[in-house]
Amino acid sequence: MNTALLYGNSPFYLDHIAPLALLLKMKLFVTEKSLIKKADQYYPEINMQHSSYHNIAKEILKEERTFLFSQLPSPLVKPIFLTEEALSKNRVIPFFVHHGQSDKDSLFGLKEEKLITIYGDKMKDDLKRLEIYDKFSHIVTTGNYRYNFYLAHHKFYKKLINSLYPKPENKITILYAPSWSEPSIKEIAPSLIKNLPSNCHLYLKFHPNTEEEFPGFIEHLQSLCTKEKSITFVSQLCPIYPLLDQMEIYLGDTSSIGYDFLTFNRPLYFIRSKNPQQKTTLLRCGQVVEHIEHFYKNLSPQEELSQIRSTYYNYVFDTYITLDNLKEKIINTCKEVSEDPLFLL
Repeated sequence: MNTALLYGNSPFYLDHIAPLALLLKMKLFVTEKSLIKKADQYYPEINMQHSSYHNIAKEILKEERTFLFSQLPSPLVKPIFLTEEALSKNRVIPFFVHHGQSDKDSLFGLKEEKLITIYGDKMKDDLKRLEIYDKFSHIVTTGNYRYNFYLAHHKFYKKLINSLYPKPENKITILYAPSWSEPSIKEIAPSLIKNLPSNCHLYLKFHPNTEEEFPGFIEHLQSLCTKEKSITFVSQLCPIYPLLDQMEIYLGDTSSIGYDFLTFNRPLYFIRSKNPQQKTTLLRCGQVVEHIEHFYKNLSPQEELSQIRSTYYNYVFDTYITLDNLKEKIINTCKEVSEDPLFLL
C-alpha cells in the first residue's frame, strides 16, 4: 500500500507531494483541515483525508506494510508511528520526497533514509560530496515531475492562474521571491516598490516562514502599495509553475524557486547576499545585482546566458523522465522492497 502524508501546517509542501499522490493514485493524509481547502482548489481530483495528530498513525497503518511518501525524514516519522506499529504489528516504510533543490548542506540530514527521491545529477553529486550517496537502499530520480505535471494539466492551471493573478498587458512581469534566510529582504523589497517603473509589474512572493515571522513588515509593504496596481503580493500559492510561466524575470537569491525558473530559460537576477557562504553555480545562470536601486535600469534579455542556463537545467533535473517513467520506477522500487525480507531488519 502506498500513502502520502502532509504532516503539520506546511501548504508549500503540497506542491511537491500532491502531484505524486495523484500520479500514484495514493490517498493524501493531512493533519490540518485548512490544507483540504487549498488542495481542492489546486488539485481537485486528489483523494484526501484529514486526521488528527493523535489518530494519524492508526488511520495509516491498516496493512502489513505501508510505503509513506512525505517530506518528513525518518527520525521524525518513527516517533509518530512507534506505538501503533507495536500494537498492530504493521510497519510503515518512509519514502522521503524532496521539496526543492537547495544549495544548503541540509542533505546530510538524510543519512538515515533508505528510500529517497532526487531530481537529477546535481543532487546525486551533492550526496556524493557529502559521502552519503551509498548509504541509501534505493534512489528514485524524478526529474522535474512538478513541471511535467503542470504541462499535463496545462489548460486547468492556466485558467486558475489567470483568475488569481492575471498577467498584465504590455508590462514586464518580474517575480521577487527570496528565500526565508535571506537577510537583505527588508532593504530590497521597499526599494523595488519605490523605484518600480511604469513598464513593469512586480510580483512579491515571500516564503511562508517569512510571512509568519515578520507579519508587521509584510503589512508595512502592503500599505506602501495600496494605490499601486502594478504590484501584486503572492501569498502561499501552492503550484509554483503556473505562476513562473507568467513571469519574464526572476529576482531573488539561490532559493529553490531560482532553480525552478531555470525551466523557462529566462533572465535571472540575484541579490548580492550578505551570507559569505553563498557560492553556487546557479549565480552563473544570471546576473548579480550589486546595487538594487539600479536594478530596473540594467534589465536585459541575457541572451548570452541562455546556453549556460539550459546546460545547468539539464544537470539539475533529469529531462528524460516522463510521468509514466516515474510512476513505473516508483512502483517497481516499492515492489522490490516489499519482496526483500531483509529490508526492514
